[in-house]
Amino acid sequence: MFDWFASRFVGNPVAVGAVAVTLATLWLVSQSGRLGGRPSGLAWAASSWGIWAVWELGVLQVMPEASSRIDLLLLIPAVLASTLGGLAYAFWPRPDSDSTVPGSPPE
Repeated sequence: MFDWFASRFVGNPVAVGAVAVTLATLWLVSQSGRLGGRPSGLAWAASSWGIWAVWELGVLQVMPEASSRIDLLLLIPAVLASTLGGLAYAFWPRPDSDSTVPGSPPE
């Protein structure tokens, strides 16, 4: 799974940027309240993919022959964690704000 993911995105800032744009578009749509209750999770995921796209572009410009890459060890796990966390935060049902606090008497 990791090899498939790395082969698609490592060294390909256009593909990484496409994911960032897709997540940013979902964030903009969710601002209207159509997709989820907490769109900031999508903004977090989109920004992490955008940072990775800029990183990949910089690596290709400065040292295209780099063999030991920090993104394989640090950036990819961080981007995947922020994406999963951001999507879960954006689409996980929000607890009702008018629910009773545990231990309080019912009304």
